[in-house]
Amino acid sequence: MEKEFAFNLGDKVWLMHNNGVVCGNIAKMFYVKNVSCVDYETISENERYYVSLNDKSIGDYEKKDLFGTKENLIKSL
Repeated sequence: MEKEFAFNLGDKVWLMHNNGVVCGNIAKMFYVKNVSCVDYETISENERYYVSLNDKSIGDYEKKDLFGTKENLIKSL
């Protein structure tokens, strides 16, 4: 199985961090797909991105929280 990510390592992304708009870089990416051990049918997927700012990690974020441009981030608010 191949997973196509929305962003790549090193991409600049815009996000909200500490109540402010910042531009960081994708440092790591994580993806997992699980089948429920309760009903063996429900499938859950998790795609997260670890973002760094000035070479310091500021946390991991879901795809829905990251934007390719500042304008797209502002439109989402």
